[in-house]
Amino acid sequence: MSLLIGSVLRHLERLLKKMKTGAVLFNYSIPSTIEYILAKLAYYGNKLLELIVYFAKRVSRLANLLQISMIDSMIVASLWYGFLVLALMLIVLYLYIVAGD
Repeated sequence: MSLLIGSVLRHLERLLKKMKTGAVLFNYSIPSTIEYILAKLAYYGNKLLELIVYFAKRVSRLANLLQISMIDSMIVASLWYGFLVLALMLIVLYLYIVAGD
């Protein structure tokens, strides 16, 4: 492994260790500033991902409720349609019998 690759890996290991502990100290040197910015971006990215997952779950629950209510309303509508057809058939049959006399 070359010296440059080893140095980069050690630097990334230190950055990862700082991100895991959440203890990122702010120094005014450029590498520390970059580490700080990357750590904060990772932190806010994790928070944003949690927020996106939360809202996706909420939307899927609402869609599921809407789907269930749509199925229920279709069942009720078909029952009402059946009752109307049955009532019309009874009215026509009654009028046929009464008019036939």
